[in-house]
Amino acid sequence: ETIPDHSFENGFCAICDLCEEPQTIDGVYQLANAGNLFWFAKHVNENEASANAALVADIDLENRPWTPIGTTGENNNNFRGVFDGQGHIITGLNVTGTKNGIGFFGEVRTGTVENFTIYGEVTVQARSSSGRPNVREFDINHYLEKIKKKSQLTLDDVESVFGKL
Repeated sequence: ETIPDHSFENGFCAICDLCEEPQTIDGVYQLANAGNLFWFAKHVNENEASANAALVADIDLENRPWTPIGTTGENNNNFRGVFDGQGHIITGLNVTGTKNGIGFFGEVRTGTVENFTIYGEVTVQARSSSGRPNVREFDINHYLEKIKKKSQLTLDDVESVFGKL
């Protein structure tokens, strides 16, 4: 059986929906399209929490369901690398979830996240067994600089949001 060639549009294969792996320069993933961003999130969450990346273009995530970069919890793959947006814009963020760590990044421990603007929608549908919302902002024990959030936050069946700003 012949394996078809890939035909990438915005970083997604039009034939099999594979995400396009980004190029690297000096160990830094160069994120040029949505498929590169989806690939990077999966790579961080499953393989390399300390991976470094830079946006090299404005990127539209096309409102595809997003899995946050970095998983929550002390022993998980929370993001520990450098993510430099280089002044670019990300649009079309679409995140819906029922647990902590919902957003473009799930949890950042010792990483650096900087220099980009993001537009999109985050919907949290959660309650813990105690009846309190199961939502929190991650503790800011890492470096965040020059990030503009332009996201719509929707809370379904949640009384309030707890966390440190």
